[in-house]
Amino acid sequence: MSIIQSLTMIYKTRTSLNSFVSPKMRQSLMLLSFLIFTGIFYGQNNEGQSSSVLQVEYTKQPDVTITAKQIDYFVKVKNISSSSKLIDVSASRISCDEGVSISDDVELKLLTAQGAVVSKIDIASGSESSFILRTVKKENIKSSSWSCIEVVLKPQGLSAGTASVIIRQLNPNASNFK
Repeated sequence: MSIIQSLTMIYKTRTSLNSFVSPKMRQSLMLLSFLIFTGIFYGQNNEGQSSSVLQVEYTKQPDVTITAKQIDYFVKVKNISSSSKLIDVSASRISCDEGVSISDDVELKLLTAQGAVVSKIDIASGSESSFILRTVKKENIKSSSWSCIEVVLKPQGLSAGTASVIIRQLNPNASNFK
């Protein structure tokens, strides 16, 4: 098949689709495509701000929709220094945009893989450690909002070497919870 025949076939197919699909349906398909792309984008690994001592990144719990009441983020920390480090771990809500108030629509928990609360982790030189940031959406969220959470990892005894990652989460209003 020649290139001209291929292009003609594509044009005919596209023309017939345009007459078949209503403008409202096209808008819906475009919105659906955008949401799928956004889901894929936010579901990928996200690197945080590393330091000379630590590297940090996170992944979102797979197969969980944004309407889920509870979402887990798996935070991985690597000690790239030449000695073991005891790391203070904290998470706090921050403003997503300058001049916008901090959303309190989610509760935060830092947990080990076994579900115990964690505030410190010990990491040998060249090793990795992981923990979970669990967000639980509060009841009766009146309107959809964004929550931005900063996870900070600070090596004890060092003034420098702090690493962090910011996680941005959409919180649909309560009528959308599953």
